[in-house]
Amino acid sequence: MPDSNTFDSQIGLALADQWNFFNNYYLSDQLREPSFTLFEGTSQFGYWAPESRIIGISKPHIKEHSWTRVMETLKHEMAHQYASEVLQGEKEPPHGDAFKYACHKLRISSKAKESWYFQNLSDSQSAQNPVIAKVSKLLSLAQSPNENEAQSAMKKARELLLRYQINEGEIDSSTNTYQFLEIGPAKLKFSKWEKKLMSILQDYFFVKIIWIPSLVKSKLKIGSVPLAHGSNANLAMADYVYDYFCKLLPKLWKDFKQSSNLTSDRPRMDYYLGVTYGFAEKLSEQNKQLASSKSLVWSGDPNLDEFYYNIHPHIQVRRSSQNQVHESFRDGQQRGRAVTLNKPIVSSQDSSSTKLLS
Repeated sequence: MPDSNTFDSQIGLALADQWNFFNNYYLSDQLREPSFTLFEGTSQFGYWAPESRIIGISKPHIKEHSWTRVMETLKHEMAHQYASEVLQGEKEPPHGDAFKYACHKLRISSKAKESWYFQNLSDSQSAQNPVIAKVSKLLSLAQSPNENEAQSAMKKARELLLRYQINEGEIDSSTNTYQFLEIGPAKLKFSKWEKKLMSILQDYFFVKIIWIPSLVKSKLKIGSVPLAHGSNANLAMADYVYDYFCKLLPKLWKDFKQSSNLTSDRPRMDYYLGVTYGFAEKLSEQNKQLASSKSLVWSGDPNLDEFYYNIHPHIQVRRSSQNQVHESFRDGQQRGRAVTLNKPIVSSQDSSSTKLLS
């Protein structure tokens, strides 16, 4: 971690930059830029001081939690600023009607202890969720050395997940609780296989993903991170799939490199990309089989769409260019068609409790 002065300076610039973005994106530049300060306290994550026009953010909060959670704190304090400087709500309670309206504008919860950022599912919570409990059991069965048994277990897990999404929608998907979660760490640059894996999560695991600016803490620079939106069970599953692939790919490459007598790691990224494409093809085939044999067809969740577009009202869709295919890609693609998810669901994100915001 850089020295304290460098940390404070770079974080201050990052906060100011994000403040300006939120002010433009959500508030049409109605606010005047304040000063920013970092403090060492842990009893609260942030504060707005109207007399001095300062927004303070807890330094431990920045160091310990994801940048997305820190940005929720920043927007919370911007809501206080908007309530006092634009709506003239100084005479109201700190979390009165003016503040609640400002939170609506900034697309955050108006409750001080409530966050839309997904926390880890504990073992007890996982056990209480029938979907996660059953899927975990099936994925554990998929550890069988028998390839047919492993494939069968994975297919049943996929069927259970798909059936659950459809049944929940038929009952009343508006009762679902949606949150968001950073998938993996922020980076300055992502590989093609990482981007493909995110598209797999969105296409086959019932989450919606957007790439957002995020602090790369080791470099104190703003990069980006994929942010997944969905139900608690689906976020836990998406996080599991990501973590599983990050551990699986180096092992597959090591085995392939040895069996192919390769001496260089140059084809490694092409091989990784091939594995993800092969896995996507396998999931697509499974969906077709479930549609034809079980009449299970997923048509989307309009309530999740509403949650997603409420938070990101000015979203723009960009399509990536076609990837060039190399021999190592084809080798990985073939291996990807045989990938089986075979570990219990464990979320890798932080699980610290939400502190009070002033």
